[in-house]
Order: sequence, then structure tokens, then C-alpha cells
Amino acid sequence: ELFGSFELVVIPVNWVFFAGTVWAATAHIVTAVIGSGVLALAWSVAQLGWVAGPLALAGEGTGTDLDRVDMSR
Repeated sequence: ELFGSFELVVIPVNWVFFAGTVWAATAHIVTAVIGSGVLALAWSVAQLGWVAGPLALAGEGTGTDLDRVDMSR
């Protein structure tokens, strides 16, 4: 099983929790980070405007590509 199994844990105050695996926790963290990043990207480009927004995206893309090339060496 890729994500392992879940077991039901009942606490005396009747709260119910699921004990997950490291893979499940990692998947949830990545989903949360990507979700907030996508929302922040749209807002930040809107704040920069029609000219600076695309230029900033192109600059970040260029920086990411240069880092990728540098790390592949």
C-alpha cells in the first residue's frame, strides 16, 4: 500500500482522529502549499499590473530554469 492504512483512534472526550502515515502527511502538506501558492500568485500578479506582472513571472521562470540547469551539472 502506497499510503499505508489508517486506524481509528477514539479519545475519551469523543474526538475522533485518524492516525496516518508519513506519505499521507507529506501529500497533505504539498497540497496545502501548492494551493496557497496558486492563490498568492494570482493576487501578486494582479497587484503588479499588466506590465510588471508578466515580467515578474518571466523573471521567476528564467531564474527557475537557470537553477535547474545549475543543479543538473
